[in-house]
Amino acid sequence: MKNNITNNSLCSGCGICSAVCPKDCIKTEENDIGELRPVVNENLCVDCGKCKTVCPFENRMEKYIAPTGNCFIGRAPGFSENASSGGIATYILSKMLTENTVDYIVSVKQGNGSDNLFEYCICETTDELLSCQGSAYYPVTLCSIIKKVKNIEGNVAIIGVPCFVSAINNLRKQSAFWNEKIPYLIGIVCGHTPSKLLVDVLAWKSGHKREDIKSCKFRIKDGSRPAWDYGVRLDFSDKTHITSFGSEDFGFLFWRKLFSQTSCNNCYDVFADDADITFMDAWLDEYKEKNEGTSLVICRNAKIEEWLQKLVDGGYAVEADISKAEMAQKELIEYKKSGGENHKSQEKLKEKIVKCCIDNKEDKNISEKIKRICYKENLKSTNVFLWLLMEIKDRICGK
Repeated sequence: MKNNITNNSLCSGCGICSAVCPKDCIKTEENDIGELRPVVNENLCVDCGKCKTVCPFENRMEKYIAPTGNCFIGRAPGFSENASSGGIATYILSKMLTENTVDYIVSVKQGNGSDNLFEYCICETTDELLSCQGSAYYPVTLCSIIKKVKNIEGNVAIIGVPCFVSAINNLRKQSAFWNEKIPYLIGIVCGHTPSKLLVDVLAWKSGHKREDIKSCKFRIKDGSRPAWDYGVRLDFSDKTHITSFGSEDFGFLFWRKLFSQTSCNNCYDVFADDADITFMDAWLDEYKEKNEGTSLVICRNAKIEEWLQKLVDGGYAVEADISKAEMAQKELIEYKKSGGENHKSQEKLKEKIVKCCIDNKEDKNISEKIKRICYKENLKSTNVFLWLLMEIKDRICGK
């Protein structure tokens, strides 16, 4: 795997490179800043270049492209109660299984162990799908699961963020086997994937270590809060737990992309264009203040659209102009388009945050120290004099 992807931090840890390696010399491991990255056994690597053919960043989109497809907005009865948004994703995936469109769904579920709080799994029933409901703002990889998919009988639909979908589509182009094995790709709009440091920091603030985390659940809802103010819950081995919402520490750390992977700043595929259907939240004025959440869907497959039409006929969803998708993701699209200096400044800020985490590992005051760094960076561009005073004070005090 002698390419520049990992060296230039363009890797997102999808793990698809391991599926095409003829020498089985690529493994995925966590690096020192909580990201999943391929590790190559150079003694076995023959530099065949097959890993490059599937890598989503060797063949990445060079600029943002407007979405195509038919747009739907709504909720799915029976599936929305425990969903991140409106439950339409689980409804569609369940239809795929119950109507024998595919034999299995490859989705993300809560993992086993504090080092792998989430992982990919193979679902065969609707009950198994329901156990996967929710979001995972956490690094996962297809490295191991794609090898299991290769050996099981039957076909699968795989759900993933845009770069994962792109990688799987590249894999399907390699052979008729993979094209038949994975007939459907399901996309999820993704602003960025944070490293494991996001969860670590929340645990440290509560006086816990990573190994104390028993489970993690993102997108928890509070009936008194609007849909956008979702949160995360960490349960610990001492039977205590913490929650943090979008208007609290979780939102400060997550929405500022403080632990975002560098590859996310080089990805312009907002709507998973290679997917048969893409799901996202309806972050529109008429929906975002509702506390139950609403799904927005872009469909590019006639069979799947029949199931969506049933929701429309039942009064649970409406057809919408595709421009609604861009309106719902307006801030993300603008960020992706900005590129250049904006992304460079984001990377410089992230470097300072990561160094702070490494230097202050397990410090209960870590979130306050991170906020101070962010505040100072903002002052640097808005009030240089005040920034200079804070910088002098911090250096004197050893902060």
